Amino acid sequence: MRVAFVADSTLGLPPERARALGIAVVPVRVRIGERDLADYLEATPAMLARAFEEGRPIATAAPPPAAFATAFERLLNDHDRVVAVTVSRRLSGTFESARLAARSFGERVLVLDSMALNAGLRFLIEAARRWLAEGLAFEALPARAEAYARGIAGWILPASLEGLYRSGRIGNLTRAVGQVLRVLPLLELREGRLFAAGRVRGFARGVGALATRYRPYAPRRVALAHAENPRAVARLKEAIEALGGRVDPIVHDAGAAVAAHGGPGSIGLIVDPESA
Repeated sequence: MRVAFVADSTLGLPPERARALGIAVVPVRVRIGERDLADYLEATPAMLARAFEEGRPIATAAPPPAAFATAFERLLNDHDRVVAVTVSRRLSGTFESARLAARSFGERVLVLDSMALNAGLRFLIEAARRWLAEGLAFEALPARAEAYARGIAGWILPASLEGLYRSGRIGNLTRAVGQVLRVLPLLELREGRLFAAGRVRGFARGVGALATRYRPYAPRRVALAHAENPRAVARLKEAIEALGGRVDPIVHDAGAAVAAHGGPGSIGLIVDPESA
């Protein structure tokens, strides 16, 4: 059985790089000012950073069902089944959009909730491919995927409070106090939700705090991601490897859609639950 895989653009890889990994990408929508743009194809991290600097309104929206339907139809021309993996349904309406599109294709299209974002989507796709190659029945994939997704762990460190404020996750007073004290929140991804996992004084200390959060999971595979901040990711990689961690060679970026919420300069990590 020939199975194709699709992810939304919170996957954190440019479409051409994702295609090289056998993953088709459906772009999330990014609104900058009055312009409605496709993540990666039209909206870039550099463009988003300029919008932050200029104080322009920024918002994101799930891809419309028609965008997923177009991708499904194209892939079914030369595949028997399609598996779509989306950002957590608790963070976005993308899962529901993909599921609505999938209804027109019956059992040929399966939509899975990664309960994650960014590298978590790739990890689940890789795991699903492995399970199917090992003989798992296609019908058993949802239950296996859900159990896997519940085990994904991740943390995000924003470089500033501006993205969290503009996305409505914190209020103006919290932003103002945090800016004065140079306090940043450490966000934890667990079972598809983002939680405040502590606070750090300054971004440099936050990089060390991210590595410390990974320590109990060593030597599991971990993927790193950033929003236009390769230097911080390099420091995080060194810190994790010093703990005996296994850093995945593919470094993800945030893309404009994810960076719209975390803000430019943010970094994060995702742990593969089946890679001990």
